[in-house]
Amino acid sequence: MMLRIPNTAFYLALLVLLLVVGLVAPVVAIARPMKAGFLINADFAAYVLIAFTFMLKGLALRRSFVAVPLTKDLILKALGLYLYLSLFLMSSLLCRRLKLAMLPDQYYWLSYAAIVPLTFSLLLILKGRNSGLASVVSYPVYLGLLMSMAFFPLVQMCWFPLLALPGVLIVMAWRIDNAERNSLERAFELEAPAADGTLIELVEDDREKLAPLEVIEPRFKIIPFLY
Repeated sequence: MMLRIPNTAFYLALLVLLLVVGLVAPVVAIARPMKAGFLINADFAAYVLIAFTFMLKGLALRRSFVAVPLTKDLILKALGLYLYLSLFLMSSLLCRRLKLAMLPDQYYWLSYAAIVPLTFSLLLILKGRNSGLASVVSYPVYLGLLMSMAFFPLVQMCWFPLLALPGVLIVMAWRIDNAERNSLERAFELEAPAADGTLIELVEDDREKLAPLEVIEPRFKIIPFLY
């Protein structure tokens, strides 16, 4: 049975439900038993920014999910990414509750200072290839996601979740390599003979002269001077 999301209203309600289940409910469950002041203003600012980014990015991807057949592979990939990011966010707050791998109290200012690069990384996720970094890196959304995962734990005053970043980068590189290889294979398939054995010939019209378009190819995939 093929799954379809019928309309935008249903899709918006689904985004709100995912936001509540993946962010709001876990934060309340972890912070509620603690004393007043367990969550500081920087925490609330970070959660609001993340919720805002999740909703806007979800709406930007609406055409890929609304009124189109959703394959099992696509659903599993989307749910897998959603669950992993939710667990990553909650791991930082759990570290604070358990007082595990915390930064020294004298560095409390990092919790507020990290809001600035976190905001920049979330903007990078929203803009994607429309951002200024698109001429430097091929996948600015991946860079924004990696940066947000680096700075969010600092808002929570813990460093333990940062140990997951090398593994995240490896998975990103694997996905990029797989996507580009499949894209190249499809490009070769376009040059293959048709089913009846005839070849498709491309005809160029000399009467139409197009001005050359200068395309700047990014030198790096995700992180400048690294990958």
